Amino acid sequence: KSAGCIRFSKISGVIETNNPTMICTSFLFVWLDHHLSRRVSSLIPTRQRVMRNKVANVHQSLLKGCHIGKFVIFIILLNMIIQCRNNCSYIINMKVAVNDFVRRQIKDSGKTYSYSLTFQQISKHAEERMLSGFYKDGYRNGIRIVEVDPKLNDQFFCPYVKVKNEIMLEANIVKRQDFEESYIQVRALNGTPLKAGAVELILYRKDILLENKENTTDAEWELISINAIPEGVENLPMGYVTMMRNQLNLPGGTDAIYSSEEWAESVYFSQKYVAVKSG
Repeated sequence: KSAGCIRFSKISGVIETNNPTMICTSFLFVWLDHHLSRRVSSLIPTRQRVMRNKVANVHQSLLKGCHIGKFVIFIILLNMIIQCRNNCSYIINMKVAVNDFVRRQIKDSGKTYSYSLTFQQISKHAEERMLSGFYKDGYRNGIRIVEVDPKLNDQFFCPYVKVKNEIMLEANIVKRQDFEESYIQVRALNGTPLKAGAVELILYRKDILLENKENTTDAEWELISINAIPEGVENLPMGYVTMMRNQLNLPGGTDAIYSSEEWAESVYFSQKYVAVKSG
């Protein structure tokens, strides 16, 4: 009796006892059973809520991804349009026309000329070569030296002969243009012109020509000079008379400053090669 009696009620389905310890134990079992039952009964709805949240999150992520994707595509298309406009503008700004100054380079002028190509064909070739990147910068910004396709070198007359004892020279006082100052021009009266090892086309940009109002077209670039380089010569220096005209800013010159080395190379070349009077 001290341990108390324990009886199981078939009606209530619980343990009945007057022992305090057993009462507490029984109460604990009942509480645990009720609590676990609630947890188990709420487990499925919780999973359903989690799944709904996951689906909603995935949906939101997809929508967000679509918006981002549309934005990225828009940026790509916009960049393509800008690049296309820049390329079109770049191509337009590469147009080359013939300046009247270069038209003096014909047969018997003592200058480079083409046996078969017209000035328009030469300027078009300069445009194509410049677009392909076959050029280098000149002595100042806005002046470019375009390399002629080597396959066409034999289409140009090279006016230079090698200076030797038997070469007869003639000096004359001449002018390039009426408004320019006179200078002493030296020409060879005999000798066999050398073969062209390379040909360069000198182009001036419109703003450079406008400095002295020397543009003769509305093109961005104009062909100013055609220079054949004799075989065996790596670089053709600018003529010292042209350098003098530019550096002293004389009429017909384009403002520029040259180094002592450039002056020396120009004078040295003039001691080794001279242009023929006719050819």
